[in-house]
Amino acid sequence: MNISIRIFQVFALIVVAGLLFAFLSPIKFLINFSNDDSFFYIKTAYHFSIGSGSTFDLINTTNGYHPLWFLILSLYFFIINFFTSFNPDVYFRFVVLLQYWISVITLYFVFKIFNTSREDAHKLFFLFVPLFSIVIFTRDFGLESQLLCLLYSILLFYKVEEIYLNRSLLIHKVILINLLFLTRIDFLFSVVPAIVIADYFTSKKSERKKLVVSYTVSLILISTIYFWMNLMLFGHLLTISATIKNSFPEILFFQNFSILFQPGYLTNHFLKLGLCFISLIIFIISMKNQSINSSNNKMKLFVFGTCAGTLIFLILNLAFNKQGLREWYVAFPAFAALLLLFFTLNFAKKNYILKICLTILCFTVYFYLTRLANSKWDLSYEYAMKLKEITTPEDRIFQMDMSGIVGFFSERKIINGDGFINSFEYWNYINANMLEKYLKDKEVDFYSTHSENILSGPINFADKIYSHNFGGYHFTFPVSDLVLKMPFSYNHVINKNKGEWYLFRIKN
Repeated sequence: MNISIRIFQVFALIVVAGLLFAFLSPIKFLINFSNDDSFFYIKTAYHFSIGSGSTFDLINTTNGYHPLWFLILSLYFFIINFFTSFNPDVYFRFVVLLQYWISVITLYFVFKIFNTSREDAHKLFFLFVPLFSIVIFTRDFGLESQLLCLLYSILLFYKVEEIYLNRSLLIHKVILINLLFLTRIDFLFSVVPAIVIADYFTSKKSERKKLVVSYTVSLILISTIYFWMNLMLFGHLLTISATIKNSFPEILFFQNFSILFQPGYLTNHFLKLGLCFISLIIFIISMKNQSINSSNNKMKLFVFGTCAGTLIFLILNLAFNKQGLREWYVAFPAFAALLLLFFTLNFAKKNYILKICLTILCFTVYFYLTRLANSKWDLSYEYAMKLKEITTPEDRIFQMDMSGIVGFFSERKIINGDGFINSFEYWNYINANMLEKYLKDKEVDFYSTHSENILSGPINFADKIYSHNFGGYHFTFPVSDLVLKMPFSYNHVINKNKGEWYLFRIKN
């Protein structure tokens, strides 16, 4: 068969698979690939695409996101807006399709990297795909994880082209490094410098000075523009989410690290943190008494630098992030760690068929347990639909937790109570213990919450987690102000919480 025909057939199959996956899968199944914070990006980007500004709730202006993925989504929605009116189910399906293609293109560059640097490229690639699907493709839809992997895979491809084909691609690398920074701003102090250092030591000595100057000047310029725009538009250098999460100079490392041993964190965050650490150790052991002058070792050293940078990134978050590690923080480090392991260990040499079967089995079991056999967001989606039915578009609803998915699918003005996709003005109210005044000033009509937080009595309901501890508000509501009560659950393999959703009317 002609090679061009075969390529066309493969491409057609990928296109059809993506369309079927994105537009024929049940919406509740697709939502299971996302996180609540995914909808912070999606809803805010949609509002930006229609000219409503950078706002999640159409009330508060926010900068609680990393800029590149936000701008890509905004442009994507701006184009889609010409062809259809907004429907949250449909627009989320478009996001799924976009991130499906990002993952496909990432795998394409991974294959090109293997094909340029290894004789057993096909064997390695078929081993890599199931593991990639576990750590990247099946998670974080709506967030920047897949974009990070795509940008890095292109960067690594350029690096491999330099090493093996003696090409000069400094400009390409400089652009990609800056795009990585704009995809996750906090990479500026961890992953980005680690990649730059690795690139320095694996480049020709005659090009190192130019490399350092190019990276330094471009990063100073781009970061200065970004932080200056934050200051001009929002009055602060950092994002609102970074401001809230930052504990510096207080160190929270041991407190956050101990949380990783809880069941839900142990099987995801801790394992990926461990994968990153183990891949670094294996690389160091394998490089004992070896020179970095060979092409293979230069490539491995470059990936090692990236993986080390991601480990620094995770450690910094454990030390200074009040929320510790989030699920999407560990996705890109796991991707980098997988690449390092594949370059360091000869996976394709012995028992290849057995390894293929094991990786496919691991993916199948993982996919069944985490994407088919649980209903992580089902009842939250149903609550959003009911909320849309019994409230009006003008109503203002305050919600502390899970405001992302409820706010997006209900199409209502859900004010994000934890503040991560809210305004600095709102956070000033919270710090001054004036949440009650904020609710009055903004004419908030309802308070929404879920049952794991609620204490119920014959007269009042009390949200025990936040009462008097957040913004000085009592979070206590008379039984007569209960508007809606529905089943609530968050079932995700190990984590299983059940109870009710509540909606209370606020009388200002």
